[in-house]
Amino acid sequence: MICPRCGVENSPDSKYCKSCGNPIADEPGLRPDAPFKSFADRFGREPWTGGGSFSSGWVRTLGLVAPLIVAMSLMVAFVLALFVVGMIASASDHPAFWNDLADFMADYFWLFLGLIALGAFQGFFMYVYRPTFKWVNPIVSAIAVVGWLWILAQVLHLAAADASHPGLDTLSSLTVLVLPAVFVLAVIMGYMFVWFSLVSPSNWDKKT
Repeated sequence: MICPRCGVENSPDSKYCKSCGNPIADEPGLRPDAPFKSFADRFGREPWTGGGSFSSGWVRTLGLVAPLIVAMSLMVAFVLALFVVGMIASASDHPAFWNDLADFMADYFWLFLGLIALGAFQGFFMYVYRPTFKWVNPIVSAIAVVGWLWILAQVLHLAAADASHPGLDTLSSLTVLVLPAVFVLAVIMGYMFVWFSLVSPSNWDKKT
C-alpha cells in the first residue's frame, strides 16, 4: 500500500505509514489527513500536507497542543540541565563559572522559554501552513538565531571572567556587535530560500 502523503510503500495491512505516520487505511475515521484538516478548518486555513518534523499522526490529531507538548518537554530538559549545572558547581574545584552559569540560566529563564516555544511553534506552523507561514518564517528564524547567539556570547563572557582569558571576552563582545548584521543576513538568506523554492519548487513546495 502506497502512502498518499510521502509515497513510501507499506505492507497491505498497515493502517499508518511507517515513514510519515499518515493514516493510509480505508476504514472510516482513518481517511488520510481527516483529523488534520478538521483542525485547520477551525482556523479557516487550508493546511499544508507536505512532510517535515511534524509529520506524525499524533501531531495531526492534537493540533496546536503538539508543539506545546514539545516546548514543555524541552523546558523540563532545561530545568534538569539547570540542576545538573548546580550539581557540577558543587563538585567542581572551580565552581565560579558553573555558579555564574546557573545564575544566568535562572535569570534568563523566560528568554530560554521563549526561544524554545518559538522553535516548537515555528516548526509546527511551517508544517501545517507552509504556503502562508513561509513568508514570515525568515524573520522568525532570524530572531531565534540572534537570541541563541546572544546567549552564546553571555556564556563566553562568563567563561572569560572565570578563566581570565581576554580572547574569550573579545569573542563575546564581537558576537554581540555583529548581531544586527546577523539578523539582517539571516532574513535575506531566508527570503532568498523562499524565492528559490518558488523558482525551482521541490516536492515540499509543489502546492505553494
